[in-house]
Amino acid sequence: MEPGGDGNGSEVVDPVDPDKDDESSTTNPDYNEKPAYNKEFNALADVFESKYYYGRSFLNENEQEVYDHILQKLIKFEVTDENKDKYLICVPLYNDGVKIEYTSDILQKLAKITGYIAYDEQRITYLYSVAPKGSSGTRLEYTYSSSDRKYYTKEVCFNVRNVNGGDLYSAKLIDTKNKYTEEMQQVEEGVVKILSKLKADMTDAQKFRVLHDEFLKLVSYGQKDEGTGDIRGGFLYNKVFCEGYARSLAYLCQRAGLECIYVVGTASYTGNGDGGSGEAFDHAWIKVKLDDKWYNVDPTNNDSLNPNSDGIVYNDFLLSDSDFNNDHEAGWTAGVTGVRQQTSYPSFPEANESMDIKLTEYSNN
Repeated sequence: MEPGGDGNGSEVVDPVDPDKDDESSTTNPDYNEKPAYNKEFNALADVFESKYYYGRSFLNENEQEVYDHILQKLIKFEVTDENKDKYLICVPLYNDGVKIEYTSDILQKLAKITGYIAYDEQRITYLYSVAPKGSSGTRLEYTYSSSDRKYYTKEVCFNVRNVNGGDLYSAKLIDTKNKYTEEMQQVEEGVVKILSKLKADMTDAQKFRVLHDEFLKLVSYGQKDEGTGDIRGGFLYNKVFCEGYARSLAYLCQRAGLECIYVVGTASYTGNGDGGSGEAFDHAWIKVKLDDKWYNVDPTNNDSLNPNSDGIVYNDFLLSDSDFNNDHEAGWTAGVTGVRQQTSYPSFPEANESMDIKLTEYSNN
């Protein structure tokens, strides 16, 4: 994944200050006193409504049931005396009343479900990977149901991140849980600080402008030895690369009640991103739904190239597919060997028009 900025001397625009009065009032005519965001949301226990999980929409009814159950368990991430010293977190399926038939392709089925969870939900940073496995390795265990004479998957397990370093298999759930809780509490402080700048009478576009601008003022691009590709980079270390930009902004959107998709693909804009070669490189960005219309946004490319600067460029801000896809391609990566590989979601909603940036400006006059 590569850094942003088009390297073409684009004008840096002053970001919107939601606390500053100006003459460009575009307040929401449909204002009905809804809160600007859900202040009661518990980041360590609550999940979002299903509409905020785009990958879930590609699953059938049974797969969605499995998705919902695994997601709930991973977000709450309970540690007990029985599992505290284990290096795997296991989610019971059959014993919790969740049935997914144990077939020859069960690993592929579960990998599809958990893969969508990993793209949809930005808080699961404590897992080493979402590759499904059994409690003793890759082999899944099954249970026979005499009532319908079928075999069902007993549970699905995942390796956790070893917060103490060292061998992956020496990780302990209790240590991972404690570290994750500490990290998420710090992340939440940064998230709420930005969310608190939203006003109840803002349109979706105005809300997004605040989220976008305030987040970019907070972070700067970091190379892989100093950046992080998830929300911890965005709100703990303030050093991120493209995945961190996209995942952090996607999470802010979810918290603000905006539908958003974390997109993985390739980009080929010339300039700082690829050294001027124009060749495609792996990249990440978002699609956001504002007032029932989808738009493309590349937050990495909208951050000023000046380190620790509050400057923002709007190179790739709320663009249509026709304006954005000339140098971005969603759903494909260049691959380690240079062979294109499909990734993330099989398709994306269409963005049919770009938004006039003036529609994102806000005044509380």
